[in-house]
Amino acid sequence: MSVVEILKALLPDLESQHERDEHYLEAAEDDADLERRLHEIEDRGRNVPAQAITLGLYER
Repeated sequence: MSVVEILKALLPDLESQHERDEHYLEAAEDDADLERRLHEIEDRGRNVPAQAITLGLYER
C-alpha cells in the first residue's frame, strides 16, 4: 500500500490539489473570472521554491 493510499484511507475528505483547482475553477462567475482563475493557477508556482511546490506549501 502506498503512502497516498494510506493517507486517502485515513483522511477520505482530503482533496488533491487538482481537485481543489477544479472546484475553484467551477466557482467562476463568468468567462472573464474563469480566465483570471486559470492564469492564477498557471502562475501560482513560478516564484515559489521547488521544495514548497513538492510539499504543497504555496498560497492559492
